[in-house]
Amino acid sequence: MINSDEISIRLATKADGLEICKLLKQLGLQLPDDANEMISLWKRIWEQNPYYQIFKEDIVYGWVMEHNRTIVGFFGSIPRVYKLNSNLIPVSVASQWGVKKEFRSFTSLLCDKYFKENSLPLKLVTTAIKPTGRIFERYGGKKIPDAHMGLVYMVPISLLKLVSLKFQSNPAKSILNQLDKIIPWKFQYKLIKKKKQVSEIDIDSPPPDFDTFLNSFCNDTAGLLALRTIEIIKWHSSDHTNKSRKQHFTYSENGKTLGYASTTWEQVKDYPDILRFKLVDIIALSRKAKKLLLKELIRYAYQNNADILEIHHPGMVAKHEIPSFVVLQRKHNHFPLYYQTSDVLLEELLKEPGNWHISPFDGDTSL
Repeated sequence: MINSDEISIRLATKADGLEICKLLKQLGLQLPDDANEMISLWKRIWEQNPYYQIFKEDIVYGWVMEHNRTIVGFFGSIPRVYKLNSNLIPVSVASQWGVKKEFRSFTSLLCDKYFKENSLPLKLVTTAIKPTGRIFERYGGKKIPDAHMGLVYMVPISLLKLVSLKFQSNPAKSILNQLDKIIPWKFQYKLIKKKKQVSEIDIDSPPPDFDTFLNSFCNDTAGLLALRTIEIIKWHSSDHTNKSRKQHFTYSENGKTLGYASTTWEQVKDYPDILRFKLVDIIALSRKAKKLLLKELIRYAYQNNADILEIHHPGMVAKHEIPSFVVLQRKHNHFPLYYQTSDVLLEELLKEPGNWHISPFDGDTSL
């Protein structure tokens, strides 16, 4: 039997990175296979994080659990910069955490450090599984007060292909294939014309006024909002592997940027034949800019053979704003967004659903 005296909890160090990544990989988290890529991921998330350019602090990676000087658990704290009305606010994103099975009875020791010794006033998780949600609630955390955050909106590009996933028999699939030839489902997407106001951009060479646009949006948005700057978006978009493709689009009128969206391509787990085009972020200074950006993304998904366009954490997009004849929705298996704070004033503000502006750009959802 493992004795609690054999367990120690301490702050993680830069030198722990590879050992922690290997542990998390063993525990089933999605990390690179190559050791050099693991180290690159570690550096990207913490050492290259623009948070530390805004808040001049020592890097805090998180906390490790050790048994006989071997790391057997980790609770990561990824810092992000948010804006609450006119003030910048540091946020700790609970991420990259796990404990070896035989040591899970001591998980509370690790959680105590994260919630009680973490100096950042707001803790946030955007990819919570059931145990994570329970941990947040144990320390006074709550679900983000907007039930829509548990929904995923879906624009089906290949509707019958998606429906056929529910039918495993060859006769049923054959019938659906025949219907696909008869019913011109995709024709509606073919009719969407490319708008010259919407352009795909290289985020390393954004429009000259892009930072001005980002500042305008952040300054005009009341409540809690993840800060957007060129540097933060570049960091957020950098990827440790080539497995996902991240793209960026802007909407402009008369040479002035009025909207921005970012996307990524993903395979659907257990269904390798399904190609998903996923909205990461969308911000705009007008309803027209947002609508035309969304319309262009639907057209782009169709033109590039996506089977579905998905919008997760839809705090920046209401269902009625999606310009499609059919918008389906599903629920996450577990509500994914929780927060915790011991700041009384912050707690009061965050009880109001209208003070939350969430997209997959938040937390670690699409890092």
